[in-house]
Amino acid sequence: MDKNLQYKDKQKNTIKNLDISQRPRELLLEKGVESLSDEQLLAILIDTGTKEHNAIEIAKQLINYAGGFESLVRCDIDMIKNIKGIGTAKACKIIASIEFANRVARKRTNSRASISSPADLVKMFSFEFDRCNVEVFKLICLDVKNHIIYSKNITMGVADCSVITPREIFKEALLRHAVGIIVMHNHPSGNPKPSEDDISVTAKIKEAGDIMGIKLLDHIVYGSAKNYYSFKEKGYI
Repeated sequence: MDKNLQYKDKQKNTIKNLDISQRPRELLLEKGVESLSDEQLLAILIDTGTKEHNAIEIAKQLINYAGGFESLVRCDIDMIKNIKGIGTAKACKIIASIEFANRVARKRTNSRASISSPADLVKMFSFEFDRCNVEVFKLICLDVKNHIIYSKNITMGVADCSVITPREIFKEALLRHAVGIIVMHNHPSGNPKPSEDDISVTAKIKEAGDIMGIKLLDHIVYGSAKNYYSFKEKGYI
């Protein structure tokens, strides 16, 4: 077989050989980024493919491997590198892009945001919690108008909520001159039903807050954006 034909045969699966209407970059320039499918958007980050698969096909493989496009937020670099055609550099680019989106979303919503319901906080921090494969216990400090003035992850990767002490929570709250606080933590299982430890810790934080004059306004257990448990809504606070 002619060498030129062999070369062309090897290259036939590249994005350049797709119809121009299917090429992610050209589609973005012509119709805008909103016109791209999930696979096409991810393919732009992946950039180049392998001899067997182009970047769009590799993007599809990664999305399937993650369990869906939205589940990419739970993947780390080593997980992403399990897909043939994605090395360290490409994996870093994907992780950095996810974190970039997270920070933009967080800064837009956290800028002196006023909290009127548990749903406000769930919406605000859902992107962050959806990324977590481990439990994260978060403190949110508020001023007299229920504006967020500070938030911090107190612990990460600690499955037993009983290790959380009021001391470390109110140390931060006092430093920030908080009038009230809300605490949140996630259940990676997706089931937000509070454990006995969750209930016990909530009672201790509330009691300490009443003594110190920094009211515990709520404790939210996050399962998903549509499935959460609010101690305030359930009448425990």
